[in-house]
Amino acid sequence: MNASGFHSLLGQELQTYVDYKRALGRKFDTEARALDLLDRFLINRTITDLGALTPALIDAFLGSRPRPKPRSFNHLLGVIRGFFDWMVAQQRSPNSPVRTEARRCPRQPRPFLFTPEQFRQLLAFAARLPDDARARHRAAVYSLIFSLLYGLGLRVGEVTRLRYRDVDQSRRLLVIRETKFGKSRLVPFGPRMGEKITEYLHQRVDWYGCRSRILMQPSEDRHDEGRERLGIPQHRRVPLLVRDDRPAHPRSRTGVFATDGSNPDTTT
Repeated sequence: MNASGFHSLLGQELQTYVDYKRALGRKFDTEARALDLLDRFLINRTITDLGALTPALIDAFLGSRPRPKPRSFNHLLGVIRGFFDWMVAQQRSPNSPVRTEARRCPRQPRPFLFTPEQFRQLLAFAARLPDDARARHRAAVYSLIFSLLYGLGLRVGEVTRLRYRDVDQSRRLLVIRETKFGKSRLVPFGPRMGEKITEYLHQRVDWYGCRSRILMQPSEDRHDEGRERLGIPQHRRVPLLVRDDRPAHPRSRTGVFATDGSNPDTTT
């Protein structure tokens, strides 16, 4: 969404709705951009009357935003439907013009649960990753990444955003900042995980000096020194160690490295 806000017939309602969601602690950035698409569509169609907000118009808007993947289409549809449902609840509109049905999504793969032994195999594989011209120290970087994902249950984005200031070695805590729903939290770790983190940080200083993010490589593009990337671009080379037909763990979540509930300080 642009800095000047919304400007269509629904501009005030759109802004109020976004402010309301953010007041509840949600970032709501992706949703605000989706609502901005609707705002611009209404401006381009010169819609000036609430009576013109018909199901056909909403269908035309959705059709103007090609979304071949069902999940992407359903997300846009859900944002628009949520806004108009809020309008009805706030008595700003007599009814919702959204009648479009969500698209059927293909079956999502179930999370795989690593046992401690399987995780040790994964760590052993990561420790053998060779360096290449685009990524150095891959073995050390990915060994720690996998340990944090498995041992502490962090999300992938939370791991890659970790900075030096987020590691409190004296209290054995990681500070996870501005994560899902804009919230921050403290994640304790045990002595073995602490040793692994400390050893890696000392190596990191020797490699690059004291930089901001601890699990990203400095970009090779000198024209953009702030850009960083993961230390192993070919992360898909890590093989699937085993497959089985066990049901998904009830506590596993998207973006979280699922474990079987064993000792969270298992890192070797």
